[in-house]
Amino acid sequence: MAIAITTGCASVEQQAGPMAVAEIRPGILAGYLQPEEHPDSLALIPPPPAEGSAALALDEEVHRK
Repeated sequence: MAIAITTGCASVEQQAGPMAVAEIRPGILAGYLQPEEHPDSLALIPPPPAEGSAALALDEEVHRK
């Protein structure tokens, strides 16, 4: 078994280190999206349920649990 472990370790290739990542200022990494490409969260998230609706009652019940 020791021979199998030694043989397996001998064939491991040296891994390259991680690539450098651009920074927008020191310590703050640049994201992969440009500011104009950021998603519009208001378009993605639906509005809250209407007052008095069954959906609002369900939301409030789930919130209380």
